[in-house]
Amino acid sequence: MPPLSPNDKRGRRIIGPGGAGYPIISPQFGSAFSIDQLPGLWGWYEANVEVTGSPTATAWGDRSLEDNNLTGTNTPTVNAADTTYGTSTPTIFFDSSDRMTDAALTTTHSQPVTIAIAGVATDGAANGMTCAANAASTILCRHVHGYPDVFSGMSSNPTNSSASFAPSNFLTPEVGFWVLNGASSSIWVGRTDMPAASGSCPAGTFAGLVLGNFSGGSAPWGKLIAAIACDGVLTASQMENVRLNLIARFPVLGNQPQVICDGNSITWGNGAGNRSQSYPNVLQLTGVGVTRKVRNMGVSGIRIDQMVSNFPTRIAPFYSSARGKNIIVLWEATNALAASQSAPTVRGHYQAYLALAAAAGFEVIVATTLPSTVLLTGSKETERVALNADLVANWASYGFAGIADVAAHPNLQNAADTTYYSDGTHPNATGYGVIEPIIRTPVLARLTA
Repeated sequence: MPPLSPNDKRGRRIIGPGGAGYPIISPQFGSAFSIDQLPGLWGWYEANVEVTGSPTATAWGDRSLEDNNLTGTNTPTVNAADTTYGTSTPTIFFDSSDRMTDAALTTTHSQPVTIAIAGVATDGAANGMTCAANAASTILCRHVHGYPDVFSGMSSNPTNSSASFAPSNFLTPEVGFWVLNGASSSIWVGRTDMPAASGSCPAGTFAGLVLGNFSGGSAPWGKLIAAIACDGVLTASQMENVRLNLIARFPVLGNQPQVICDGNSITWGNGAGNRSQSYPNVLQLTGVGVTRKVRNMGVSGIRIDQMVSNFPTRIAPFYSSARGKNIIVLWEATNALAASQSAPTVRGHYQAYLALAAAAGFEVIVATTLPSTVLLTGSKETERVALNADLVANWASYGFAGIADVAAHPNLQNAADTTYYSDGTHPNATGYGVIEPIIRTPVLARLTA
């Protein structure tokens, strides 16, 4: 018999980049994998396959055996070779009221459900992308300012509920997973062995699927490369295999040079009022541009010794030789000094972190520690000053690839100055605006080296 075409739903294990689910050998799990192996697969959409209409999409075919094909309303824009992010990639751009929906799934689907999205949030009225359930008109996940910020349940009149999570933004192409499973709902971003959120999502049934603007909600702005939906909670290994399969066929999801911003609540963006004003977000949008990947891995309250302990599982998995450059901006001493660790002790943690980073293949840029009228007073302030002086004098000999001496800026030396600080510890939006260019300089130096 003749070979199957990429659009033939009798099988999708097509060898080669043209196949929508061709097997790859996963270095993590060591076995061939294709999308059609996912249990309970009922929706599978890719921007280069079974898309009808140009320049706007009127229909989007489902590659799963369920044939849950989508039709367009206020149709999104098709770009078969989008080069915005450095590598030619097929995308479907949703803005304003654009949506694609199947109002009647061939079979209803109750939670738990896992939805994978490969795409990028774009700068528009809502700065986001939405994936939703039709009929119930319920938002499942939404990207606000480039990171999933809100998700809610299956009621007919949805109420958005915020969830706290370790940020990893979608301002450049990324793979994310949303697990809808009642009180055990979660969001996974990037490396799937690191759950990025958890929260409650009331039980419900899918009567249809919406990509783009959901009924009665705010307008999403974003580009989709792929969307996959299946019943049940995928395991971490299954999610990782999906991620690797998508990267193998859409390289932009995994080949951008990357900058990982690792640190405490100041990296996270506390005090900014709007986390889109955190230094990593500004670094992404105005500092290094969307052809490079910036990840905000800040965790409120974390100490440098804890960052050393969890580096192998929290940071190391992000390394990829395909990215060419793998850079970390390390910024944490505030919490360690506040816990009465001395400057030499913190320096020892830095050296341990550097050793782990070097072994994993990363370069590390270090930032000096800002003052705090709340956490660093008396002898702790003395230790801060000593630590900063040591880093400024010796960063290169310690093995750092660069230094961002933010503490030396005259506008940041008084944490009681409400022009630049929000609470005596965290900068405000104006303060973060001062910080980002200081960090940008050594980052760009390493990216272009």
